[in-house]
Amino acid sequence: MVQETLRLAQSEYLYRKVPHDLEIDGHVVPRGWLLRLCIRESHRDPRVFDRPDAFDPDRFLGRTYSQAEYAPFGAFDRSCLGIHLTVTVARLFVTTLAREFDWTVAADGPQEFRGWHWAPSSRFRIRVTPRLAPAVAEGARG
Repeated sequence: MVQETLRLAQSEYLYRKVPHDLEIDGHVVPRGWLLRLCIRESHRDPRVFDRPDAFDPDRFLGRTYSQAEYAPFGAFDRSCLGIHLTVTVARLFVTTLAREFDWTVAADGPQEFRGWHWAPSSRFRIRVTPRLAPAVAEGARG
């Protein structure tokens, strides 16, 4: 779920200064220009992702994607150093939230673009209620 959320919602773009004239599909990007790499758009490539606009966390169960195909934290030698830590913490957070709490959306609004990232609405609120452990729930009934 974390990887699919990053694929759809991570809207990073990278700027790189072109070190020498660079030809891309017959077009020359002159040395010194800034080249913008649109990561969000690359994550919607139908040649890589079947049904690219659909939320499908299962797409990561049967396939590993290369950094050329999936790079929510940058790619290759310019990747974020905290990729594995960030994904692990997010996975633990989502797993704990799903197993130990009931939650409902209390308020919402449209997504907002905040400079570098798309984000949930500033009005987004969830109500989180701890689940009772089975023994505690049984004792409450008796």
